[in-house]
Amino acid sequence: MFRHDRARTGCYGAAVPTGVDETAGAAPSATRITSIYPNPFNPSTRIAFELSARARVELAIYDVSGRRVAVILDGEMGAGRYEVAWHGRTVSGGTAASGIYFCMLRAGDAAETRKIVLVR
Repeated sequence: MFRHDRARTGCYGAAVPTGVDETAGAAPSATRITSIYPNPFNPSTRIAFELSARARVELAIYDVSGRRVAVILDGEMGAGRYEVAWHGRTVSGGTAASGIYFCMLRAGDAAETRKIVLVR
């Protein structure tokens, strides 16, 4: 009905130039976990992280008592942006119980921990 009415459809041309990200191919400035989504999750969550330099990376999941529940990554990785999934499985292959867990990223000298919640 209003297909060609720009005021009603919100279809406008961009008359103002936007900036260009000149660092698009560059390595991130810091090693960190950028997001965990969804959180809380069921049955899986995606963990996005950045590495500022080549390093041995360990991404592991721990329960509230500090026991290692799962190891998602363990190996050498180059600088860049990455995303991995955790499907709520333990090291032994079983399903993890509902509860609070901690996702720990260790890369070289850097370490970061984030809380995640599994709801079954």
